[in-house]
Amino acid sequence: MLYKFCDTNEQPFYVSLPAEALSYNGKYIDEEIPLFRTLYVSGRESFSADISETVLESLDGSVFLRRRLLPRTITVGYQISAGSAQELMEAYNHLNHLMRPAQVKVSFADEPDKYYIGTCKSVGVPEPGRLSVKGEIEIYCTDPCKYAKDTVTIQPESDGIFTFEYGGTVPAYPVFTATFTGNAKQVVLTGNLAVVSAGDTDSEQNVFSSGDTIKIDCGAGKIYLNDVDAPFLGDIANQFEQMTLEFGTNTITTSYTGTAPVFTMTYREAWL
Repeated sequence: MLYKFCDTNEQPFYVSLPAEALSYNGKYIDEEIPLFRTLYVSGRESFSADISETVLESLDGSVFLRRRLLPRTITVGYQISAGSAQELMEAYNHLNHLMRPAQVKVSFADEPDKYYIGTCKSVGVPEPGRLSVKGEIEIYCTDPCKYAKDTVTIQPESDGIFTFEYGGTVPAYPVFTATFTGNAKQVVLTGNLAVVSAGDTDSEQNVFSSGDTIKIDCGAGKIYLNDVDAPFLGDIANQFEQMTLEFGTNTITTSYTGTAPVFTMTYREAWL
């Protein structure tokens, strides 16, 4: 199956890409190198894990401790067909240049809305004495998950509750923002057996004023006030690690002390 990509100029041109064409650091290799053709891709379909266990002499078998997902290696098979040795070397020079950056977004034409973070480990060794050669590019992903290119931003319903469907198969950490329209002391978010708060309801003075905006980044475990890191606003009991979004229906409740702020939540779906 081939995909057609259209330029946005007044006179568009079309370039047919293989279904699994590789985009590395925002560039499709098949488009950048006309002599290059993606043949196949492997390593995207499944995952592997390392199981930690302990053995007790009094029990049969072993006791499960935890599972750790292992890094992922994606292999891209390709062909370069040149008319001369000089063309072949120029194509490889260009390929090596394109694959040089590390820890970049890696995506494929059949899933253009998702990406991995990877580093090229090898571009393969071409067959000697040939002008039409085949090889394999190895891309090493220390994080085995893939992510949605676009984030999702939602607001709570009229009762102040976020109710939504999360489609990712890997838990995601949300980012909350609260913009204040008046004085307030604290905001609290409760969901999925976790509680996260910012401010101090026992403070003698208002902690937040009209125009202030706080951001609670659960993945980073940080709170920002007007884009400035503000660890003093966090509660030592905050459960950032437990505040995750799970596949299916999620419900997160907002509450506050003082004037009601305007809440929003942003998240990025993830999959294995």
